[in-house]
Order: sequence, then structure tokens, then C-alpha cells
Amino acid sequence: MDYRENRPKEDIRQSQSDEGAMLENQIKQLKIITHGLWEIVRDSLELSEEDLIEAVKDIQLDREHQGSLKKKCYDCSRENNPKQLKCLYCGGELAQLTAFDALG
Repeated sequence: MDYRENRPKEDIRQSQSDEGAMLENQIKQLKIITHGLWEIVRDSLELSEEDLIEAVKDIQLDREHQGSLKKKCYDCSRENNPKQLKCLYCGGELAQLTAFDALG
């Protein structure tokens, strides 16, 4: 049974509103951090805004392409969905498509 069934609808709406506000705050914080990191990288490597835009476009294209790729299992050699963390068939370790895949 869902714990929310016993709570008044107002409480549920307030809880959802609180969660939404928390997520919005986290997004704002990530934007600030990302902006700060970009300024450091831009100044250190003498990059331009156009360089950043081009890099973002390349990443988007890579992610779209990776959606069609399969991760191969080290143990059973079967192909898995790229979003899988472990082999669907044997539970073994999957080859990582990028360094960020290891982060989950």
C-alpha cells in the first residue's frame, strides 16, 4: 500500500511542491558550478564560447549515436543495452562506452 494513500491530498501536493523546489535549487547550483568550471577552462585554454557550443553539439551527437551502440559483457560476450550497468544475462561486468558511463 502506498503511504500517500493515507495522507490528505494537500499534504501530497505540498510534498511534491517541496521536492520540485529542491530539484530546481539543485539545478541552479549545478548551473553555477558548471559556469564557474567553464570560466576556468575557457581562460586556461583560451577557448571561445563557440568552442563550447561546438563541444556540446558533439557530445549530443555522440550520446545519440551511443543509444544505438551495445555494451559487450566481459564474461559472456553478449551485447547489452548501453544503459545497463551489469550484464542482463549473467550479471557480469560490461565494457564502458565512455569514462562517464562508469559514474552511472
